[in-house]
This record gives sequence, C-alpha cells and structure tokens, in this order.
Amino acid sequence: QVVFAMGYIHDGVAEACTNYFERFRRSTHVTPKSYLSFIGNYKEIYSEKSNQINELANRMNTGLDKLNEASESVATLSQELVTKEKELEISSAKAEKVLADVTVQAESAEVAKKEVQKIKDKAQAIFDSISVDKALAEEKLEAARPALEEAEKALQTIKPADIATVRKLQKPPHLIMRIMDCVLLLFRRSIESVEMDPDRPCVKPSWSHSLKVGLSLDVVMGR
Repeated sequence: QVVFAMGYIHDGVAEACTNYFERFRRSTHVTPKSYLSFIGNYKEIYSEKSNQINELANRMNTGLDKLNEASESVATLSQELVTKEKELEISSAKAEKVLADVTVQAESAEVAKKEVQKIKDKAQAIFDSISVDKALAEEKLEAARPALEEAEKALQTIKPADIATVRKLQKPPHLIMRIMDCVLLLFRRSIESVEMDPDRPCVKPSWSHSLKVGLSLDVVMGR
C-alpha cells in the first residue's frame, strides 16, 4: 500500500506539472532525483511521526502501568482498610468496656469516699466527745486528788493490830465490809458474784474474799 501510494502521488505530481505548463507555459519536471527526494522526506517525516507515536505509546504504557499499580495499591489498601476497620471495632469495644469499668470504679470510689468521709466525721465526733470526757475526767480527777491523798494518809495510820482485830471478827460491821470491798476493787482482787444482801437493800459484801487474801497490812497497803 505504501508503494502504491508513493507511485500514485508521483503520478499526481507529474500531472500537476503538465497542467502547470499548459496554463502558465512554464516547464516543471519530475525527475528520479525529485522522486528520491520525496521518498527521503517521507522517510524523515515517517520516522519523526513514528518516534512521536512511540513516545506517546511509551507515555501511555507508563500511565497504564501507574494506573495498574494504583489499582493494586487501592485493592491492597481496601483489604487493609477492612482489616483495620475490624481491629478498630474490636479496639472501640474494648475502649468502651474500659470506659464503663472506669466509670463504675469511679462511682464506687466516690461512694467509698463518701462512706470514708462519714466514718471520718463520726470518728472526729467520737474523738471530740472523748476529748471533752477526758478533760472532764481530768478535771474530776484533779478535784478528787486531795481526797485521794487524804485517804492514802489515813491508810498509813492503819496498824497491824487494827488489821488483826478486824480479822478476828466473824461478822464485822457492814461499813467495814463495804470498805474492804472497795479495797478489793481498788487492788483489782476478785469479788463474789453479784447477789442481793438479805439484810439490807444492797449488794451482798464479799467478806469471804477479804478473808482469803489474809487481810494483811501489806495487801491492804498494796505493798
């Protein structure tokens, strides 16, 4: 087809030269050299256009390769996105659970804080009350100290003969038995079980326990 086209074009040029001569009476010839020149020009143009087409084809192929790579990358990223979405759902669920647990713990801590504050306030109230009672007890103790000192002085006046006299009494006066009960309590000695005295409207004295300790002067004086 190219050979036919080249011959057809050459014949056309020769015919145009004839028409040109007939019209303008000027001769223009088509020689083998001009035909070779035409073929050379055609080859140059063909090579130039072929190079341009090849360059465009290379660019197009490069673009297609990039598109293919982009498609593959998009497919890979889509798969990774699906995986990441699943991981994100799991992480979101865990985060919500942790948040719920933290909320519950915070509420529990708040409740515990309030309870601790109540206990603290109660303990403070008890401490204040004890402080008041302690101050009152110390005040009463200081008020009773002179009487205690007098009692200690009076105790120093008791003689062994007085103790022996009391010891010989099978049924001493009620006041003496009461005093000995106080002595037993002061020195943390054991006493009888609480029982009403049949003779008086009060607790029965622990005289038998007083006799058991010997009623020695050393015991009475706490020596």
